[in-house]
Amino acid sequence: MLYGRDLELEIISTCNFDCKQCYLPRSWRKRLQKLPLKKVKEILKFVEELGIDNIVVTGGEPFLYGRELIEILKTCRRLGFYTRINSNGSIIDEEIFSAMEKYNVGIRVSLYGASEETYEKVTGVRAFKKVVNFLSKISKRNIFLSIGVVLLKGLNEHEARKMVDLAHNFTKYVDVYDIFFDSLDGRPTREYTLPNPVVEGETWQPPTSMVKREILHPLAPCPLGAIYISSRGDVRPCVFVGFSYGNVFRDDFEKIKKRMQQYNLRKVLSPNLPGTGGLCNYFPARVLD
Repeated sequence: MLYGRDLELEIISTCNFDCKQCYLPRSWRKRLQKLPLKKVKEILKFVEELGIDNIVVTGGEPFLYGRELIEILKTCRRLGFYTRINSNGSIIDEEIFSAMEKYNVGIRVSLYGASEETYEKVTGVRAFKKVVNFLSKISKRNIFLSIGVVLLKGLNEHEARKMVDLAHNFTKYVDVYDIFFDSLDGRPTREYTLPNPVVEGETWQPPTSMVKREILHPLAPCPLGAIYISSRGDVRPCVFVGFSYGNVFRDDFEKIKKRMQQYNLRKVLSPNLPGTGGLCNYFPARVLD
């Protein structure tokens, strides 16, 4: 599990999918917005000093970052992080795959359907065969692979069993989850939430059940213990919280660290934390009682 002492690092907001349920605004996903490699290296050094253990490289679609992604993975390995890439699994790059093997980088691929028609309905593109090919290639390498089967009301729940069975062809690490948030631009993406997204024979657990208090990072106000840095440079407790500790392009890291210390002190999602409007709607603080 990566929960507890994570940095979720959005290296790029650009994506080649146009998923209906995506939490990022469409305008962000359709323009090139990425953290420069030099800034990424500075961030990684900063969070190493904070005591972060795990790096989740996300986007947008991280494989659109280009071959400089390899240098990011190399730096993560040199600094001693366990690193995972979150991907839609549509861009095959054998050179990046080789680097993932070399630097012990895992990957989590989101699966949105079991047919081209359903993939197009969810993502806006006919990418099913590409994703299957991606999963086939990566499953043959020495790379830790997990697959998240994303169930969406009215879009793909009719293929739930087929999606889970397909995922198990490539890895035993398969979980089923749904959408529990609205998008940052106000789109009501929770309209796709299923009341009980359980597939027969599979276990679904809400993220709060994964929380372990003893592994929380002292500078992470979220019960999941994560710090989020966007491709625009904002440093936040969570992608869904409007409050920012600062911006890596405008503020020095010492200033950001002091603000993090000022607002956490294990007061998890305090009602006084600006931007939260009180307790989080997704991960209530009571899970830590």
